[in-house]
Amino acid sequence: MRILVGLLVAAAFMVGGVTADLAQAAAPAQFKWKMQSSHPAGAPQIELLNRMANDIDKMSNGRLKIEILATGAIVKPFELIDAVADDFEFGPPGTCGKDGQGVPVGDGVPTLRVSSLTVGGTAA
Repeated sequence: MRILVGLLVAAAFMVGGVTADLAQAAAPAQFKWKMQSSHPAGAPQIELLNRMANDIDKMSNGRLKIEILATGAIVKPFELIDAVADDFEFGPPGTCGKDGQGVPVGDGVPTLRVSSLTVGGTAA
C-alpha cells in the first residue's frame, strides 16, 4: 500500500512539474510596434490611433503594445521617394454616401519608387 501511495505522489509531482514547464513554454510572446502616422502631432487622428492602440493592448492582455508616432518621427515625408513616373491615372470610380445619396468619387496616383522599404519590423 505504501508503495502505491508513493507512486501516486511521485506521479502527481511529475505531472505537476510537466504542466508547469508546459505553461512556461506556452507563455505568450510580447510584441512592441512603432506605427508612424501620416498625421501631425496633436491632430485628432493621432488621438484616435492612440485609443486604438490602448484597445489592442487591453484585448491582447498586454502582449501587443503599439506606440503611435506623428508624421516624420521615423521617416521624414518624401525622404524615401526617389522617382515618380508619368503614368498618373484615376482608379476605378466609387461612391461616397449612404441611404442612396452616393456621390461619385475617385483617386489616383502615379507609380512611385522608394529607395528602401522595411517589412516585418527589422532593418535589412
